Amino acid sequence: MMDGVAGVGPWMMLLWGLFALIILALILSGAIWLIRELADRPERSLTRRDTPEEVLRRRYAAGEIDEDEFYHRMRDLDES
Repeated sequence: MMDGVAGVGPWMMLLWGLFALIILALILSGAIWLIRELADRPERSLTRRDTPEEVLRRRYAAGEIDEDEFYHRMRDLDES
């Protein structure tokens, strides 16, 4: 008596089917993640980089550094 196709029972066929679905889900999840990562990337960083002065001005405006540190670092940049 044969169990299914070429001796493979229905449970084994179901197991391989589930395995194929899991692999397909992983591939689709990876593709969706990659597309979202590439879409979220700001275009500005692809075309040009900010100068050190622009970075300092942005950090000062955001309140990350105080006025003394801002001017101290700007002087350091002017000297180099």
